[in-house]
Amino acid sequence: MEEVGCDVVVSLSGQHRVQWLFLPSVGRSGGIIIMWDPQVLEIEDSRIGCFSMCCKFKSMHDSSIWGLIRVYGPNDDRARGALFEELRTFTSIWDIPWCLGGDFNVVRFPSERSNGGRLTSAMSDFSEFINSCNLIDPPLEGGRFTWSSHEEVPVVSD
Repeated sequence: MEEVGCDVVVSLSGQHRVQWLFLPSVGRSGGIIIMWDPQVLEIEDSRIGCFSMCCKFKSMHDSSIWGLIRVYGPNDDRARGALFEELRTFTSIWDIPWCLGGDFNVVRFPSERSNGGRLTSAMSDFSEFINSCNLIDPPLEGGRFTWSSHEEVPVVSD
């Protein structure tokens, strides 16, 4: 979506007291929204990049501070380096625990794709980014794959 208004946020969240930030889509690609309940989280700061958004939150329950980054990564392997640099910049702004999530448009290992294949430089770069930022890639629980092309013979990946 190019615009996200209150009606869209209420339809997604089911509540009226929600606050949000969004990064608009470019054509049919991208688009990110972060929503939170201000009675649960207080936003202390935020940044919007080309491929991601980050928020620094304070919990209203215990005053803990943490960061959330939502990602919509480029499909182009050459542009992915700019994504990783953007994320490194965001995570270096504040010395807090981080949670990163979204669609990176890359997998770490050939086994995470239905057709397997070989280890690519994009996969290696993604793993190097995760390791260099001391992130934890939790294992997938439940279904075997998280994305499908929904074609007659679908391409699926973690």
